[in-house]
Amino acid sequence: MKILGRLGLVAVALAAMGGGAAYFIERRAIDQRILSLAMEESSGLATHVEFLKASKERGDFQQARSLVTAHVQAEHIAEGHFVVIEIYDPAGSRLIEAIHPAFAAVEKAVDAEHHAGRPGDEAG
Repeated sequence: MKILGRLGLVAVALAAMGGGAAYFIERRAIDQRILSLAMEESSGLATHVEFLKASKERGDFQQARSLVTAHVQAEHIAEGHFVVIEIYDPAGSRLIEAIHPAFAAVEKAVDAEHHAGRPGDEAG
């Protein structure tokens, strides 16, 4: 009877270790898949950065920023692809921010923590 108890404990220990390892491996795979989906979806936003950069050179940045924000809100946020889209210039200044209305309170709390003391934040 002692042997059966020990075998049972060993079996439980091995199952827990195997399950834990499988969990961490699958979690990493899920994180990588989410990252690749976000990168794929956001690659289309690169044209907006170029448009905004050119608008600064032309001197109509505020109008262009309004147009891009409206487009991003309608095409990417409303479609459910993203909850928040922030586009930054190479210097790190925020050019636009579009937020799904249902997540505005959450984003505000996260934004206060994440961007605390960030220099050059034009949109906020």
